[in-house]
Amino acid sequence: MTKPIWINLINSEGNYTGNTPKSSRYKDRHVSRPRSDESKSLNTQYSRITLRYMILAETKKLATEVYIDLSEVTFKVLSRREVGIQFWALSNLSFHAHTSDQSFIFSVPNFGTLEDEQGGGHNRHMTRKQVIVVRTGTANIGSVMVGLQRAGAIPIVSAPYVMIPGVGSFGSALEKIKSSEWENYIKCRIDKGLPTMLICVGLQMLARESEESPFAQGLHIIDQMVTKFPESLVVPQQAWNYVISDEGSKYVGEGYAYFSNSYKMDSAPEGWTASYSHYGSSFIAAIERGNVLATQFHPELSGEYGISILRRWLGVSEPLSVEKVGQFPTTKKIPRIIPCLDIKGGQVVKGIKFQNISGAGDPAERAAIYQAQGADEIVVLDISATEEERKTTAETIEQIRKQISIPLCVGGGIRSVSDAERILEAGADKVAVNTAAVKTPEIITQMAEKFGKQCTVLSLDAALRLQPSKEPTHSPWEVVIYAGKERTGMDAVSYARESVHRGAGEILLTSWDRDGTKSGYDVELLRAVSQAVNVPVIASGGGSSSKDMADALSHGADAVLAASIFHYNETTVVRVKQDLRDLGFTVRLEG
Repeated sequence: MTKPIWINLINSEGNYTGNTPKSSRYKDRHVSRPRSDESKSLNTQYSRITLRYMILAETKKLATEVYIDLSEVTFKVLSRREVGIQFWALSNLSFHAHTSDQSFIFSVPNFGTLEDEQGGGHNRHMTRKQVIVVRTGTANIGSVMVGLQRAGAIPIVSAPYVMIPGVGSFGSALEKIKSSEWENYIKCRIDKGLPTMLICVGLQMLARESEESPFAQGLHIIDQMVTKFPESLVVPQQAWNYVISDEGSKYVGEGYAYFSNSYKMDSAPEGWTASYSHYGSSFIAAIERGNVLATQFHPELSGEYGISILRRWLGVSEPLSVEKVGQFPTTKKIPRIIPCLDIKGGQVVKGIKFQNISGAGDPAERAAIYQAQGADEIVVLDISATEEERKTTAETIEQIRKQISIPLCVGGGIRSVSDAERILEAGADKVAVNTAAVKTPEIITQMAEKFGKQCTVLSLDAALRLQPSKEPTHSPWEVVIYAGKERTGMDAVSYARESVHRGAGEILLTSWDRDGTKSGYDVELLRAVSQAVNVPVIASGGGSSSKDMADALSHGADAVLAASIFHYNETTVVRVKQDLRDLGFTVRLEG
């Protein structure tokens, strides 16, 4: 069994607190006074207690059960005997821990030694590497944690390796970094070439500034402006795209990676080895220098291709030796095939027009099957959470995330930014809002500002009007909410346009009239909405065949979603992709 971690706690005044957290979540901790010989290295003006954290190093419980935030309080070094594990402390850093009823300053051990870190630690005889995951407050922490575990690492709060996850806007992520001691720490690591990885907006933060947040200053490690994709493209880019690498690349080879970005770095910075992708024109997909790697794409969401990159960066697998720059096999946009898991009571269900529900299996098992078949993304919708006035269960999302390494979009019961953050922490990469966006439209703007547009999905259920609208500019469709039980009278096309203006970066468009009927997608609805907005549109409701999906893609869809045809084995994802390829579409056939 992994040795428990011992952590010395004092309150924010530096005094003995007199009690311990009362929450039942902490009932396994044992309280004791430190022995006198253990306390010799401690400042004697403080009274102290020691709490024993009964957690395994392989889990992420420390990061999820205790909220970690950097503090400027003087660092207190724990004796090695107290901790019982060799560690070194980050100079001049402390952490502030907030439990359910108390606030403490505490020091966190770093498994390994400073010598391990400065040497890069690329020893393949070490099967498990420890990686710091920096909590920017805007990231898909759950996906990153599981991706690192799958690659052979132990994601904890202090270790020789450091990773800055993606998801979030340039300004909000930098605000979190700059409000703590992490800015100088990250700059120092990169300057020294210590193992550091930055994902998506993490790569962009290395630049001088970004068009996304004009008044925010980047880390300025690279003297470039991050620019937006041109308006002629559908933005954000929510797609799998092909990556090629310059000669000398150690970590990134050729293959399909998942991108979710509106902004990009345009050219390779001097002194870095670059990888490239193409969307309208060539842009930077990744840069690397020594033990430092920054990717615009999400390796944790790029299937085996992405996990292999993480393994090489961790030193678990042999590095590459790219000798010749490759070529893009295609510059066409690659459509996504997305199985949908409607869940109720923790199980996959399916019905017709959201009614007559029947069971269709375990969500984590179904998700794993669909990834193996080549799914490009999974959408999970808790179809009764809003109606029952409860939140989507984080435990279900965590179990699904453990089984897949592709993008996961989650909706149902999202009523606030904190709900969205909770789902991202559990393992989602994008959050879909439906009824809440109708009731409180500002939630879209709030989510986009904190997590970025690429993370903010409008789930729009539309139905043909029972009576034609008296407004000549209105479309034949209105918005419905509460699983189709309530008609709003709101024009569906106008509402889509307004929501994109507020910050939605993608639209999950479901035809309530076609849902579960297998009568084909409502291509007229699809065409009307896709022509009104310049963000990706996912077609949903009624798809029953590869031909239906081809029709939807030809009428403006960037992706197609289906459920029952996959759940009941009427076809498979790979068969659909093969059919689409035969019909002239470019598809990703990797698992």
